[in-house]
Amino acid sequence: MSNIIVSTLTDALEISIQRIISSEFEKDWLLLDNNKTSNVLHNSDISLKSDEYNSFSKPNYHEFTEICLCITGNFILRMGDYFYEMKEGRAGLILPGLIHSEIAIKNHNYMVMWLVIDVSKARLHLSGSREGEFFTSDLFFLKHSHEYNLLLNRIKNENQSRENYFEETIKACLLKMYIIALREVRFDEYVGTHYSTWKEYVVSEIIDFINKSHLSHIKLRDISKEVCISENHVNNIFKSVTGLTIMQYIENLRISKAKQLLKDPTLTINLISSQLGYYDRYHFGKSFKKATGYSPGQYRKMEQDSTSTI
Repeated sequence: MSNIIVSTLTDALEISIQRIISSEFEKDWLLLDNNKTSNVLHNSDISLKSDEYNSFSKPNYHEFTEICLCITGNFILRMGDYFYEMKEGRAGLILPGLIHSEIAIKNHNYMVMWLVIDVSKARLHLSGSREGEFFTSDLFFLKHSHEYNLLLNRIKNENQSRENYFEETIKACLLKMYIIALREVRFDEYVGTHYSTWKEYVVSEIIDFINKSHLSHIKLRDISKEVCISENHVNNIFKSVTGLTIMQYIENLRISKAKQLLKDPTLTINLISSQLGYYDRYHFGKSFKKATGYSPGQYRKMEQDSTSTI
């Protein structure tokens, strides 16, 4: 393993940039799901040797793009049906919908940088294994998402066309991405801004998205795509801040809104259930009674009776 010590996000970005400039990448440095390189390990070479691999992250997929770059050490990256040995300086482009996972090799420390890119958002964070313990850093929120998207589209186009010097062009695009990110991180450190409350920021984005959707048939994958964080991770973040899962929070909002709507006698139960994103009135009725102890009809009658006695 390299003796390089990475202590901050700035250090990791500096190392990434210098490796690209000094051409330390091997021929197959960039991995794509359709690019089966010489460092591919067959599924059976890994899955049955648990004594060699001390940590498996849960395979997942999402609707945004990730670029992972191995900063120090080495680990195994699953992309689709293939497992790749990721060494220092090797990168992987993980496209939307591609199943992937991060696998630590026993007694091997490593660190990976993850650049997450979606249409309107970009994130940066580190993960890895240190002394047998898996870790992940706080998210850094990148501001110039349009620039990362332009460069990402160029990378995809170059890989598809494979014209002269396409590998060099892809490297140049990735280099520019990390330079832009480094400048953002350095500026953030210079002005004294910090992201110690980054989880609260993510939760505020989720709540804002929920409110804008008017509770209409919200799915966890929609929220995951909106904030560019995997479904499992985004749910854990939300619960750590609010004490509720995302769906529990949404259900509480629906019940609260239902109580308000049931006070209006002109609104039918069917209409209310539809407005709140329930499949039908029976699903709404079951959920409402579980939360309040009353059916929607019973609750409406109680409200009407209490109003008439005033």
